[in-house]
Amino acid sequence: MRKTFTTGLLLSGVFAIGVAAGPGGCGGSEKESSPATATGTSTATTGSDQAAIPEATTPTTPTTGTTSVAPPKPSKASDVLLKVTNAVTTSMTAGGSSLIGGSTARGASLEPLPGAPPRASLPGMFRYPVQLEPTCTDGASPLDASGIPLPDLDPKYAPALFYCVLKQPGTGPESPLGRMLLTRGFVCLAEKAVPDLTYNGSSRTATVNPADSECFPDNFVPNFPAQPIQVTITASSPSAFGKTGAWDRSLQIVTVIQGESLNLQLLLKDGEGLAVGAGRFIKESDKNDAYTFHLDTQMGVLRYEQKNQDYDNPQPDENVQTAYNRHARVRIAGTVNSDGVFSQVTDYQGAVGNLYKHKIGDSTLLHTIRGNPAAGFKGIGYKDINSGTADLLLNPSNYSAVASCSGSGDCSGNSGLRVMKAEDLDFLMHPAGPRFTAGDVWFESLSPLTFNEVSLADSQP
Repeated sequence: MRKTFTTGLLLSGVFAIGVAAGPGGCGGSEKESSPATATGTSTATTGSDQAAIPEATTPTTPTTGTTSVAPPKPSKASDVLLKVTNAVTTSMTAGGSSLIGGSTARGASLEPLPGAPPRASLPGMFRYPVQLEPTCTDGASPLDASGIPLPDLDPKYAPALFYCVLKQPGTGPESPLGRMLLTRGFVCLAEKAVPDLTYNGSSRTATVNPADSECFPDNFVPNFPAQPIQVTITASSPSAFGKTGAWDRSLQIVTVIQGESLNLQLLLKDGEGLAVGAGRFIKESDKNDAYTFHLDTQMGVLRYEQKNQDYDNPQPDENVQTAYNRHARVRIAGTVNSDGVFSQVTDYQGAVGNLYKHKIGDSTLLHTIRGNPAAGFKGIGYKDINSGTADLLLNPSNYSAVASCSGSGDCSGNSGLRVMKAEDLDFLMHPAGPRFTAGDVWFESLSPLTFNEVSLADSQP
């Protein structure tokens, strides 16, 4: 199996992964890419960027002069995850390192406010503080040229944040790439342990070795107890959990690592040119964390969304922010080959919202991005003026904002993704909000993503 990982991660107390970080960038505008002519690539040729999912064919009894055609065999779950990971990493190299270079405040912008206190990493077996991308913290936040965290409303912050979110493996669930690499590693271990894995609803018990480097990026360095662990694997078709009828298959892996139980759940949707799924790790410290992805290589579109809800976790120290909610949503369009590798990015849209819990009063940050390398990336950052309770944090008049533009263009005609009404602040996932949805409920109600424009609605198809 060909690997195209270009980044790495370290799981504190479990195992470590490390590879050299490569060049990066990402881009976006509101147009789909034009049809490609290169071998192995394709883009939209109709008015929709949602590829039709072919109906399964039913084998027929051969008759004279005819041959039966069996339905295509679904891809291995680890291959689906590898394809999406390829798309995340190559959207950087194909799209625009200009996200982190030359950002300036253009147009009406407010004076940047002082940066918020540093975010501390939570302890636990799936918090992996690596810093393979030197322009980002281990929690996927941007740094300046001196390695100092950028102030939250620095004009460079919004575009640099989205670069870091996709480039840095990150600290636990803050990073899409870190979460995808971790999920794929466990799925790969399970598939190697049970090579004849069948999606028939039966459970299989197997012994796996977490130090198996074939399931993780190159230069794998184990930091895990030497002895193998036992896992229970259940593969089902149709899916055994999730929204009825929305998914074709499900895979569940249950084990105990260093005394903490782990239940990995993965949902998959099959179709030509598709790598579509949703996943979560069910454990006490991340019980409401979940993510979903939709890669259509024929249409050249990657959609990704994740919700991390740790706001209700215990707060041991009022000076340390260890309880928070983070919500990320991105859409990237361009030219993608059948392995999920972007060769061009023509459209990039995204939003990242953070709600931080304090004993005195909560605080928030919301950053958005829209654009492409040629026309420019319009970034907007929002920060609460007065921290406090939900009535303040869900009121648009309580926010300061700063706009920026990066890339080659001047962002002319690009107003960016803006907070226009109180409902837009639902994106921050405040538990006291009138439309708040818990992460476990969101996961169980998910269907494959279809959105063509990123919005700030709490949930979006």
